Order: sequence, then structure tokens, then C-alpha cells
Amino acid sequence: MSTLAGCASDTYSPPSTTNVSVAVNSLLRQPRSFTLYDGGYQSAILSISQGAAASYKGVNYDTTLLTTTIRSGGVLNSTDVQTVWIQTGTMLEFFIQNSSNGCDLATSASALPTSASLGSTFPFASLTSYSACSAPANTETGGTAKQQGTVTQTVSYSMIYGIPMVCINSVNSFFKSTEADCIEITDTNGTLGPRALVSVATNNVVRQFTNF
Repeated sequence: MSTLAGCASDTYSPPSTTNVSVAVNSLLRQPRSFTLYDGGYQSAILSISQGAAASYKGVNYDTTLLTTTIRSGGVLNSTDVQTVWIQTGTMLEFFIQNSSNGCDLATSASALPTSASLGSTFPFASLTSYSACSAPANTETGGTAKQQGTVTQTVSYSMIYGIPMVCINSVNSFFKSTEADCIEITDTNGTLGPRALVSVATNNVVRQFTNF
């Protein structure tokens, strides 16, 4: 995220620390919607909503639906839905269903800190990607899914264009792509603000959408 870094106003002092765990929990578990623009003809709507409860091998999961809709000149370009399974009572990701690109099964997940310094980054989850996958069982021996790379996720708290933001950063080894979903932080408690940024890079082509 260093390429996005900016300088804060001389009259503004951002929170030097924040509760990253609370911030990400709010982002993934509270309904919200952001309309973002790329400065040209394209716009993106990022919507977060709760899905149905899920269970697998005796473990209960909450699900969150992350929907990204992109329009070009007002015409619908694409809609992508990710269903994120998070172990109930924790912030540990387990499984992500993608409406267009199979699924991702976590091989490790890390708890996030309650106090993070500005400029810090933390591991969040490592996942194995599979094609044609709709449920965790498809990834087991004898399942129908085909492995196709990995996804590595981190969470950062940093200044972006002078705004303190918590970002969920993802690197996909198969598609050779990165994505950062960033939300403004307003205080040390991890309270989310109204400003957001989504940055997607594929084959060294970067696209950014913001509402500021």
C-alpha cells in the first residue's frame, strides 16, 4: 500500500493506534454500502450484508456477503459476490465462496490485534484456491474442485491520501492479482468512517475506486 500513501494535513492528527480487530469485525459483520468512483466513467458499489448461518463438521460459522457491482458509463459491467465464512464468536476466516471463480479454503487464520500502530500490517488468513467449488467438502479428497493457487490476506492500518484507513489486502497467486479494500478509521476504538477505497491490480494494471 506504500504507493497509495499520502501526507496528512498539518492541522489534523490521525489516531496513532486503533483497534484493528473491532474495525474488521464491523466491516465484515455490519450491513453497509459504499458507492465509489474511479475519476472517469466507471463506478463501483461495495455492499456488505449478513448471510445465512452455516455449519461444517460440527463447527458453526457466520456468513457475510460482499457484493461488488461495477458500471461503465452507467451500464452494468460486472457483479461479483463473495460469501465469507467466519467462525462464530471469532474473526477467523474459514471459507470464501466466489460467484465467478470457485472458492478459497483457509489453511491458517490469525486473530487481529486490539491495538495496532499506524503504519503496521498483520497476517489475517492464508487460503488455497479451488475452481468450480461451492462447498468446503468439494475441496476434500474425492471432491470435484481443482486446486489453482493461493490467496494471502493481511490487514493494515495506514495513511492513504492523508486518511487513516484499515485495509484488508489480498494477493491471488493464480490470477496474479491484488486487491485492497480500505475503510476510514475515526478513533482509537476502531470506529469506521464514511470514506472508502478499493484498489485492484491485475497484470500491473491498477484500478482505484474511492468516494472522496
